[in-house]
Amino acid sequence: MKNMDAAMQYLSSAENGDRQAQATLCRMFFADRGLAENMPGDFWKRIETDAKNGKDYANFIMHCRYYNDPQQGKLAYDYIRRAIRNAKVPLAFMRLADIYTDGTCVKSNNALASYYYMKAFEGGCDDVVERLKRDYKSGKRNLINDLTVASQQTGPTAQRKMDMLRQLIDQERTAGNYGTLGKLRSIVKTIYPEYNTEEAMDDILNERDTLYADLYYSFCTSENDHETSVDLQESLLQQLYAPVAQNDRLIHQLNELEPEMLPNDISELMHCLANFTTSYNRICKCHKIEKKEMRSLETLELFPYIPTHTLIQLRKDAFRRILSVKDIDERINDEYLVHLDDGPELMNITEKLDDQDLQLMLISFVELNLDIRAIEFSYMNMLNSYRNGDMDYLVRSYNDLANLSRLANCDPPLEDITAETLPPISLEI
Repeated sequence: MKNMDAAMQYLSSAENGDRQAQATLCRMFFADRGLAENMPGDFWKRIETDAKNGKDYANFIMHCRYYNDPQQGKLAYDYIRRAIRNAKVPLAFMRLADIYTDGTCVKSNNALASYYYMKAFEGGCDDVVERLKRDYKSGKRNLINDLTVASQQTGPTAQRKMDMLRQLIDQERTAGNYGTLGKLRSIVKTIYPEYNTEEAMDDILNERDTLYADLYYSFCTSENDHETSVDLQESLLQQLYAPVAQNDRLIHQLNELEPEMLPNDISELMHCLANFTTSYNRICKCHKIEKKEMRSLETLELFPYIPTHTLIQLRKDAFRRILSVKDIDERINDEYLVHLDDGPELMNITEKLDDQDLQLMLISFVELNLDIRAIEFSYMNMLNSYRNGDMDYLVRSYNDLANLSRLANCDPPLEDITAETLPPISLEI
């Protein structure tokens, strides 16, 4: 009753062209789906008159009147199309995008949905931000492309868009999606004019959790392109291997495997990590450098899988160690810092070194990146398979572990699964 009275009061002002009253009415009918059912006939007669006269707000409210009736979908769609003609109701763009997203009365169209969500945002609709974030997360919108475009635009709308995109970048950073950050290299100074590599290096060496540190890390560590959707990868792995993780006896037996029994990707990672750690410790002792901490081999959780965030932390720790010894050979200092993201070039640089420990450390760093990428690649393949509804890759990954448990004579071994007996997995894609 209260909303009905308020709607009647706002209508008089809206009919006289009061934009604020029109916007308020639109929001009321958008938020309260039951309101349309209770408004008197006189209200609808007046709204319909304004709608026929091409008033955006009135066409939007007429749309809301029919939107909840499955039998009136075509009529609701016609009204929402009229409501966006003059671009005076940002909510109308968001509703039209929702229609294309859900395929309500029209064929689902992600491209049109994405376009209209951005039109709503550009019109000043803050409600659409969460929908845009969802589209960026799912890959329906390209965050880097939009950042590049926004960096070339000026004005209040462009600044508002840039502020939103910066928030998304910070969320990507917090989530450990360094593959996304790595794509900002060419436009970083446009987005973050104060970005400074010296400051970033100092933050990394002193273990300060800053945006600049993570940007520099992302730019300087090669093979991190699969560090996207990290939380989704981790959630999928947790759910897929949940039955194994709950079997303490089996996990203990797997963790006691001899190195030669380990899968190749894990075995190579462990071997490389051992070389990297040994050479680094010798360098620190020889040159009296304070050692930077890194996960030890003994503390790594290998089964049922190495967590995604553990892999990322291994890479970050290795990078910090690389920076901590950057000054021990002045001849290649600048050269190797420039090529930290270029494995083949970094391997070439090692040939100029006399210090065998530094040589081994740089080679191990390149190989460590490749080993981590190989494991992350398999995780991303599993996620993409799930997104595509293809569970065969997940089944094979699970059964590879089951086969290992049999080869290792685990008692009892893990049983194979099929697509029908796959552990339940639910992700918000």
